[in-house]
Amino acid sequence: MFGADVKSGALPQYSFIEPRFTHFLGAPSDNHPPHDDTYGEILLADVYNTLIGNPQVWQQTLLIVTYDEHGGCFDHQPPPYNATPPDANTASFDFKSIGPRVPALLISPYIPAGTIFRGAEGTIDHTSVIKTVRNRFCPGAASITARDAAASSLEGVLQLPNPVNNPPAVAPPAPTSQATLEHLTQLRAAPPTQLAQDLLHLRDVLLSQK
Repeated sequence: MFGADVKSGALPQYSFIEPRFTHFLGAPSDNHPPHDDTYGEILLADVYNTLIGNPQVWQQTLLIVTYDEHGGCFDHQPPPYNATPPDANTASFDFKSIGPRVPALLISPYIPAGTIFRGAEGTIDHTSVIKTVRNRFCPGAASITARDAAASSLEGVLQLPNPVNNPPAVAPPAPTSQATLEHLTQLRAAPPTQLAQDLLHLRDVLLSQK
């Protein structure tokens, strides 16, 4: 649907793409173990190439790529303990830890080349996406929680008045090696991981509610 919507110029104002975390519903497209990183890189290239394939859509787009974890890599910067709790709660966990830093890419023809965006209003976290969408499409609307109210919006990265920073016409996807294909064959012969079982269960629950 995403590709068809971009091609026809009918892409919704806000679109969310979630990778396929299991190989039981088709080829995986994530960077999550036990899958090869190649599949996630292929997805990113496909999304990018699809968007720039329609210049009218691309010139109105901010593509945000981010992750829900830092990949287990060492980070010399300790997570700060200054996060705004989402709401008042009585849980034993106070929700003030911001957590480890995760990668994020902001891609748009309205962004000057070489930009490193650090935000101007406060901490950049995942709720910065919520704040950006709210500011753009629902100006004046109340925040969902205190966390996204305190987050820095991503709008400040769009510094060019016109969409003139055009990117490469094509992003070549990562090659699928023979070792990767052999690994996928081994995965398909193995029992599903706990993550795959949970996703399959969630799919069944959602389908039962249609």
